[in-house]
Amino acid sequence: MQEFPVMQIINEIIRAFHIYSTEQARKHNHGGSIGTEIAWHQMLELNRSLKNKKKFLDLAILETIQAGAAWPTLRTAQVMGKSDICPLCNEQITDEWHTYWTCPCLRNQHQDCKEIEDSQHLADQLDENQIAFYNRGILNQADLIPHIEYNPLEEYPLCIGMCNSQLQPITHTDLWPSGYYFGDGSGGKFSKHPTLTRAGVGVHHVYLNHNPYFNASTPLPGITQTNNRAELYAVLLVTRHSELAATIVLHR
Repeated sequence: MQEFPVMQIINEIIRAFHIYSTEQARKHNHGGSIGTEIAWHQMLELNRSLKNKKKFLDLAILETIQAGAAWPTLRTAQVMGKSDICPLCNEQITDEWHTYWTCPCLRNQHQDCKEIEDSQHLADQLDENQIAFYNRGILNQADLIPHIEYNPLEEYPLCIGMCNSQLQPITHTDLWPSGYYFGDGSGGKFSKHPTLTRAGVGVHHVYLNHNPYFNASTPLPGITQTNNRAELYAVLLVTRHSELAATIVLHR
């Protein structure tokens, strides 16, 4: 399949919004006035091509551009230093709330459109701080509920398992003796399993005579969950729990 000119399509998407939302909006009725200068056909063909080729990352990027490249007039005015007053009514600032819901000129010009006229009463029920929800069906940031109760704790208890039941059990309060310590951490973006958003820490102790003693493990505390931090935390565990003047050989 012939490759499409991506940058041309992106530019056409950006132009499309301005054609739709400014002077052309006065003649717009169910998309009838949006002419051939908008490359909708090529854009949709590119979407289908990426989907068929299972290039889902590229498809996601393109759809993000399609949704996010359409600047409301207010944002254009703020960036470009142009007027932010509605070019239709010449009264209100042209934010998305005004453009899609409350401009009296647009409402009067669409009196013959039953779908638009029948939905105008909803404007009195909407919250202008939730305009993203009514425009694109996505949640506003204010509507996102942070589940802080699921955040990583600042401290976790150690889980200790004995390697040999014939040896003296070690408890959570006992200091760790001399020996070889093997520490490791896993989790986070650069680990073997990058889908694990939480990291874990493990320490294995072996006596200097090569006799295994115990294993200690714990989830990585704190908000920052990375593989490197988990491995460094293993070093901290050994340092924090070892006996005074213990002879330690630490392997990572």
